[in-house]
Amino acid sequence: MEKRAGIIRDKEQERIYHSLLSGHFKTVTLEKYNDAMMNLMFQQACDKVLGKNFSKNRISKRKEKKIKDYVANKIRKKYGKWVNLTNVKLKKNGQMAFRTNLDRTFIVPDRGRLYGAYYHTISGNVFFTEHCLERFEERANMEFLDGIINAARRGLDAEPTAVDILSLLINYGPLDYGRNKDHLHISVLSGIIALEDLGDVFIAKTFLSENMIKDIQWYRPEIGNRSEVMSFVSVLQSPCKKIDKPLLYTTATEEARELYNESVD
Repeated sequence: MEKRAGIIRDKEQERIYHSLLSGHFKTVTLEKYNDAMMNLMFQQACDKVLGKNFSKNRISKRKEKKIKDYVANKIRKKYGKWVNLTNVKLKKNGQMAFRTNLDRTFIVPDRGRLYGAYYHTISGNVFFTEHCLERFEERANMEFLDGIINAARRGLDAEPTAVDILSLLINYGPLDYGRNKDHLHISVLSGIIALEDLGDVFIAKTFLSENMIKDIQWYRPEIGNRSEVMSFVSVLQSPCKKIDKPLLYTTATEEARELYNESVD
């Protein structure tokens, strides 16, 4: 059985993100496996899982998962643990197709790798530093995020990384924001993302817990249809009202408890 593989890339997304970053930095697109290397890697996975003389047209779900995991681990060893292997399609004829987030991952001098969030969403134009992703994994309340992680897992047909989870938190979070000097802060319920605001690009530099935020004036944007908001630039340009503190997991839980107690009384 001939075994072939290929990456499904969003070249338009990559071009736009590269153009945005290049307006501020000397940006290099992360190296990608060429087709020959990818096919070799997939062939190695099949040989390891199925055996070199495998000739059946049908591959069991268990062995299919082993092939996916093998390729995913190979990619992450080369590019880091925040690179995705998603929407994997393994066909009966031995071909494999899948998506990665390599088309939104870039190298910027003095900043390392920047991982772009999902394009054409509220989190569009947000790029996460490796430091931000590490701090999110250390500080976020992962038990609270179980529902979001499971939703991302179903949508990607793969295990979501911190990039996926943070993108979803921005898209569906309260969007409360504040400023401290040159930095923008966004509440994503499980904590606060501190970003450098470059006007058309936002660099997520770190992830903060609630008790680490001081002396910030917070705002709540008034947005009607979120599906029409394609970048956080639009959020900042929307009408807003001043609020005392951002909505976070802890305050949301307290409010829900108070409402429950009132209804019982």
